[in-house]
Amino acid sequence: MTDQNILDKSMRSVFVGNIPYEATEEKLKDIFSEVGPVISFKLVYDRETGKPKGYGFCEYKDQETALSAMRNLNGYEIGGRTLRVDNACTEKSRLEMQSLMMGMPSSENHYGEAVSAEKAPEAISTAVASLPPEQMYELMKQMKSCIQNNPTEARNMLLQNPQLGYALLQAQIIMKIVDPQIAAVIIKIKDCFPYCYMKFS
Repeated sequence: MTDQNILDKSMRSVFVGNIPYEATEEKLKDIFSEVGPVISFKLVYDRETGKPKGYGFCEYKDQETALSAMRNLNGYEIGGRTLRVDNACTEKSRLEMQSLMMGMPSSENHYGEAVSAEKAPEAISTAVASLPPEQMYELMKQMKSCIQNNPTEARNMLLQNPQLGYALLQAQIIMKIVDPQIAAVIIKIKDCFPYCYMKFS
């Protein structure tokens, strides 16, 4: 699947959160068909337990139907829960990038030991350098897709998570997209993490 196909599919899809664990894909497909024909509805399952994680993605035939689902089905009540329906690219990118940055499935929540602000750049560099090239490429691709689909959300995500911006810069240096000397001029490492307290594997 090409980048354009992935982008096109994400524009036609919605993220669905706060799904009751007993809800089936068939039931959800019926609900989401209220705004238009559903191509597919995929619940996300925990890799280890095989149980649903409480969110999924619904794909429509066009972007207009996906936007209609966001407007009309966000807040829909099912099984005592209120569904959250949002832009698939934003949510998917955030979840996948979090998973990629930690080098583990999204279902994991162990991020390793706390790292002080002074040691954060070194910890990030080490974590990024340990990623396989295809994972680095996937990280860059997901960020590009997020920026193209929702630049405001992408900007906010980077402002709220400066370590992600630094990790992306490190990935670009390793992939030889950015010259290290130019990167050093653009960004003053000691000024990037003055109050950052974070966890990294």
